[in-house]
Order: sequence, then structure tokens, then C-alpha cells
Amino acid sequence: MDDFLLTVEMIIHPMDFVTCLLSRLAQAFNAVPGWNPNEEINPEVVKMRGLIVLQHWSGIFGPDLLDISIRKVVIEALDVIWQQSKSLSQSD
Repeated sequence: MDDFLLTVEMIIHPMDFVTCLLSRLAQAFNAVPGWNPNEEINPEVVKMRGLIVLQHWSGIFGPDLLDISIRKVVIEALDVIWQQSKSLSQSD
């Protein structure tokens, strides 16, 4: 994972990478049973893996090396994902 996370910038811009990762997390957190019949991976696994990758990636770069705009996007997106998943679980 370290090798990928250290070289991903050569393939994709960090903002695009984090956007893709957050999008996948949002799908998993908003998932309902049968969320995607073609998806073989449990949404709980997607959540766990996505959060681990995000945590590890931000840890590699640290607050000094990770652009402030990317940090703001991550924090705001995680807040929205959390609020939406909380409201979905309360409505069940």
C-alpha cells in the first residue's frame, strides 16, 4: 500500500485520487441491503478499506505536505458522508 500511495501522484492528481476514494466511501456509507446487485464486496468491507487507505495516505504526507485544499475537501466530505449515513440509520 505504501508503494502505491507514494507513487499515485505520478498517475493521478491527488485531488482526483481523494475525490475517487471519497466517492467510493460515500457509496458504501449510503448503501442499503442489495446496494448494487453486481457488487460482490460487502459495503462494510469497502468502508473499512477506504477509511484505512485514506488514513494511511494522509499519514504518509502529513499536514505539512498535504495541500490545504485537499485536507479541506477530505474533512468536509467525511462530515457529509457521516451526517448522511447517520440520518439513513436513524430513518430505518
